[in-house]
Amino acid sequence: MSRVGQMAGSARRAATSRAAIPLWIGGGLLGALVVAVIALGGLNPATSSAAQLVAGEEATTPLYTASVLDAHLTDEIEDEHVAAEDGDVLVVVTMRLENLADYPVGVGRSADRAESRLLNVAEPLLELSGITQTASARAWRTDDSIGGVILQPRVPVEMRLVWPVPADAVTSGTVTVDVYDADETRGQVILSSDNITWRRAGLAAQFEIDVEGAR
Repeated sequence: MSRVGQMAGSARRAATSRAAIPLWIGGGLLGALVVAVIALGGLNPATSSAAQLVAGEEATTPLYTASVLDAHLTDEIEDEHVAAEDGDVLVVVTMRLENLADYPVGVGRSADRAESRLLNVAEPLLELSGITQTASARAWRTDDSIGGVILQPRVPVEMRLVWPVPADAVTSGTVTVDVYDADETRGQVILSSDNITWRRAGLAAQFEIDVEGAR
C-alpha cells in the first residue's frame, strides 16, 4: 500500500474513533442516570399516598371530613328492622361525617339536587376495603332522628353505616374502611343544569378498625 493510502486509512480510523466517543459518553451517562433512579426508588412500584388512620382520627377531603369511631358484627338490628340474609353478616361502623360544602348533601340519597355518592353506587366514597357487599348499605343517625341522613354544611353528624357482607369475609378481627376524595361536578343532568354530584377521585385515607364480635 502506498504511503498516501496508509495516511488516508489512518485518517478514516481516527475519524471513526472520534465519532464513537459521544456514543460511549452518552451510554455512560444513561447508565449512571438509571443507577441513580433505581437508588432513589424511581423504578419501584407506585405506593398509595392514602393516610393510614385508626379509630378516632380524622380524614379531611376538600368536600367532607370522616372519622371512624368503632365497628362490630351482628346478624340483626331490631330497632332498624335490618337483618342479614343466610350466609351473611352485618358490619356496623360508627362514623362521624362533616359536610364542608356550602349546600346540604344526603348519605345514601340526594338532597336539594346534590348527590354525595357516599354509598350504594358503583364507586362509592365510603366502602369496606377488599370486601364486596351483598346488598345495599344502610345509614342512620345515632341520635335516633327519623328519616334519611342529611349532612348540613359544617355540622358534624355521628351515624351508623351498615354493610351486609359474606359471613366469612371478616376473619382477621379487623376491617378497613376506605375514604375517597371527591370531585364536584355540576350541570351533568339534562333536566337540571344546576345538579351537583360528588364523584370519586383518589383514595384519601384508610381506617383499620378492630371489629367486636369477629368470628
